[in-house]
Amino acid sequence: TIVDVASADENFSILVDAVVYTGLAETLSSAGPFTVFAPTNDVWTKALTNPDDITVLDADTLKEILLYHTVSGTYTAADITDGLTLTTVQGETIEFSIDGDVVMINDDVMITGTDILASNGVIHTIDGILFPQA
Repeated sequence: TIVDVASADENFSILVDAVVYTGLAETLSSAGPFTVFAPTNDVWTKALTNPDDITVLDADTLKEILLYHTVSGTYTAADITDGLTLTTVQGETIEFSIDGDVVMINDDVMITGTDILASNGVIHTIDGILFPQA
């Protein structure tokens, strides 16, 4: 599953802690399928005052942020096209733009790694945290 694959990769340990803390581990272990745009530990470390303790953050707010990184369905790199807009599990949309080999989400966060396959979907790594607009 997405949770199993992320748990096995030390670059996702903070993300996995966040998923467990917010109660999303069960959801992301279910049949899905899901596409997750996953910030690596480097991203979380830059964004958080205390990345070693994710529980200092409000669980509901963090859950909304994590759901904004998740889309229902499997979207591999080949499925992502310039101008594509997808609705996240959180309810708001994310939009993709492509310039050469660079794929951006909301003109703000770059996809840095693609197509990490799991039994219930796919993970793409990103170089920032996506924040819902509302």
